[in-house]
Amino acid sequence: MMKNTSGVLWNTQRLTGRQKLCLSIFLGFLFIFASAFRSASVPVILTQANNSNQVTVAPNTLIVVRLPSNVSTGYSWSIAPPLSSLLRLQSQHYINPTSIAGKTPPPGTPGMEEFTFLTRGLGNTQLHLIYKQAWETMQPPAQTFYVIIHIQASPYCITASSKPKHVWPLFCS
Repeated sequence: MMKNTSGVLWNTQRLTGRQKLCLSIFLGFLFIFASAFRSASVPVILTQANNSNQVTVAPNTLIVVRLPSNVSTGYSWSIAPPLSSLLRLQSQHYINPTSIAGKTPPPGTPGMEEFTFLTRGLGNTQLHLIYKQAWETMQPPAQTFYVIIHIQASPYCITASSKPKHVWPLFCS
């Protein structure tokens, strides 16, 4: 017999075959349920400050790239082809500039463009975004955003630095 912390006695030798099967199934579902939440990670937010850096993430991680943009001038961010098969574009949209002290910002105030990607599989890839006017096909982009993405399983965790960070897998999300 074993005694658990709540003071209840457990006799594991008296469990019937059916009870053992039910307990095994329950523990299996509990493990699967816990694993599903463990693999769902917090989105990684990248900004202009992360330009030319490396980021290490787990598979099925959302990567959100937020870059300043002024669409009123005709400039906008776009993905420089080709987009790797390890990244899937989930959404792309423009975020209007927020009001300051309750006043509407003046025309021409820059906002943000936001790209959301989902990582798929394992491996290394790059993400390259360019900022230019769509009709200026022969001109170089006014700005570029470039990041190297390492998609790795544990024990590597989400980092947004120049080097991958190795920590104990328990603390990865």
